[in-house]
Amino acid sequence: MDSYRIARENELPPCSRCGGEIIIGADGPVDGVPVRLELCPVCDTDAPAGGRLIAFLDAGGGRDASRVEEATRLMWAWQREAMAAHGFHWVPGAGAAGAVTAPSHTGPRPRGHG
Repeated sequence: MDSYRIARENELPPCSRCGGEIIIGADGPVDGVPVRLELCPVCDTDAPAGGRLIAFLDAGGGRDASRVEEATRLMWAWQREAMAAHGFHWVPGAGAAGAVTAPSHTGPRPRGHG
């Protein structure tokens, strides 16, 4: 089983595609293969799920607790889209028993976009 670590960073690395600033970055192993997910306002604006998530964050949705369900749906759709770009596809029910949950954030408010 892959190991996971949740970390919040004050500075994100540049987009691997255009070199610009990214909004969200995530690194994780999938079946032992390192995978980097990036949400870039330049590269992903025209992507179906990425574009919707960027618009949501630009509209302040990421700071509105009443929109958490919408945020969850958009993040899930973007994650699936970004993983598919790496050749991975979600299979319903696969790995559900060993689902990973993120710990609550207890540190200072992260700086950055979103």
